[in-house]
Amino acid sequence: MNEPLRVYYDGLCVICRASRSWVERRDRNNLVNFVDFRDIDDADLPTSRELLLSNVVAVSGSLSTGYDAWCNILELLPRWRFVAPLLRLAGLSWVGRMLYRFIAANRFRLGGQCKGRLSKNHQNGKSALGYIRVEKRVSQ
Repeated sequence: MNEPLRVYYDGLCVICRASRSWVERRDRNNLVNFVDFRDIDDADLPTSRELLLSNVVAVSGSLSTGYDAWCNILELLPRWRFVAPLLRLAGLSWVGRMLYRFIAANRFRLGGQCKGRLSKNHQNGKSALGYIRVEKRVSQ
């Protein structure tokens, strides 16, 4: 069996944390594994910090970002996997990508920023504009 889909998210973003919570409540088979990318050193990141800071990224043979990465997450959730193909229809995906970009660009204004602990990367002055990275590791 393949390892869970690895999702790198911003632990200081209220919207990102709420999204994580929403997925975890529906992920009965533990197919999605969330990691706060602010807690990982640059050398341990599966891609550049710049990519993590600007996109949701999914890796499962190919790379997908933002809205498309969320479609990949939905495919793994019981009762939600039927939604992903609908969201990929041309008209819906265009609107979805625009909406995703708007929310991502305004996430701290819309949802606020979590107070409390700051990760070592945030304390070192590394800020995040971006959102989540999703990586699926394929067993060999």
